Amino acid sequence: MLRISADQARWFRLARHHLDRRAPREKLVEVVRELAGVQAQVLSAAYLSLWARVDGLSIAQLDAALYAERTLVKTWAMRATVHLLASRELPCYTLGLGDAWRVHAQWLARSSGIAPEAIDAVVDAIGRGLARGPSTRKELAEHVRRELGAELAAVITPGGGVMK
Repeated sequence: MLRISADQARWFRLARHHLDRRAPREKLVEVVRELAGVQAQVLSAAYLSLWARVDGLSIAQLDAALYAERTLVKTWAMRATVHLLASRELPCYTLGLGDAWRVHAQWLARSSGIAPEAIDAVVDAIGRGLARGPSTRKELAEHVRRELGAELAAVITPGGGVMK
């Protein structure tokens, strides 16, 4: 039987998380992929986490990966919290979450006095908006506003509604 010491396990984890040696800048997306996402409820914390793992990483480079190149995506994922994920792996995470996101969204809706059926309508409208291609949260909120009205668009409007 293979025996692994506690020190070997610790060093393996440090290496796997790129904390023993920083990865080169061009490996940013690979690092996010190997970490199975980076918690980003507070985006500056995600930046700091990646800066500790990727040599010479700048905020501009991370912003480019998110907003220009779209090789990273910021979305709700595990534990119903915001994560940075490798864009190419988003379908895997989405399928893995199954309907858990809908159950969580309905709980949030009920706790804020919004009918669960309304959340289903918002989710369906978001799906139609995303069928046109990648969109920001602000763009999706505008799409929902046009389809369902301002009250339900507030649910996903940055800084407003239940889903902040």
